[in-house]
Amino acid sequence: MEKLLLISISQIVVFILTPGIILGAWLGASAADMLSTVWLQRVFAIFTFLVALHLVLELDLESRRGLPGPAGMTLAGSVIGMVSSIVGIGGGSMTVPYLHWNGVTIRNAVATSSACGLPIALAGTLGFMVMGLGEAGLPAGSGGYVYWGALPWIVVTSIVFAPVGAGLAHSLPTRTLKRLFALLLFVVGIRLLQG
Repeated sequence: MEKLLLISISQIVVFILTPGIILGAWLGASAADMLSTVWLQRVFAIFTFLVALHLVLELDLESRRGLPGPAGMTLAGSVIGMVSSIVGIGGGSMTVPYLHWNGVTIRNAVATSSACGLPIALAGTLGFMVMGLGEAGLPAGSGGYVYWGALPWIVVTSIVFAPVGAGLAHSLPTRTLKRLFALLLFVVGIRLLQG
């Protein structure tokens, strides 16, 4: 019963976050087309380092107030979608800390974040396709800024490894899961600073 309740709460969270995520991902694609993203990459890199430190040091910063209402969730989804679209990530490095900070367990935050990756990917892809239409110098096989030649490889590796990640998230102790996620955030932050 508790498991069913957690699943339905996660589904509601995804449902409420999705409109903001779609709007944000579209806006992020528009911003990426017009602006240099160096400053945003550096700010986001610092953010990922801080969140990773929080997870490694096991600071208890979880909010006791729970998730905000629909307006707050939509705003959060918009920020997550926009930043994710601009820096080219699935959004987990922002969605998981946001949900966890608002009292969602790390395991449920990871699961919910995985579901939020789909609207980020779809809206961001569509936005980059539209923004890149007619752009000169793109490789053959591109639809706007999207290079379709990479799609089969991404799909195959995602199909193979997504269940592995879901299984690990479910079976690993919470402390280990936090540390692995912190390591991922450190790697993302370093990559952003290099880019």
